[in-house]
Amino acid sequence: MKKTILILGLIVAGLAIGLPLFKKYTKSHSPGAEATFQKDGVSIKATYCRPLARGRRIFGEKSAGALQPYLRTVLAGRCE
Repeated sequence: MKKTILILGLIVAGLAIGLPLFKKYTKSHSPGAEATFQKDGVSIKATYCRPLARGRRIFGEKSAGALQPYLRTVLAGRCE
């Protein structure tokens, strides 16, 4: 029983330390952004990670070196 509690404690401690570091690392590569919408007393706020171009061409013709060609489906994922 003590061994199980020790293992669970180590896992929880590892997650408590590792998750904030992982979030900080991913945010440095994809900065956070917010989009808000308000209408008729209803407010919606979306927090997301936006791509960082760093001088690269993100959308466009593949022959021009774009990372994502036009008319291709983009599968957006969650950062957090």
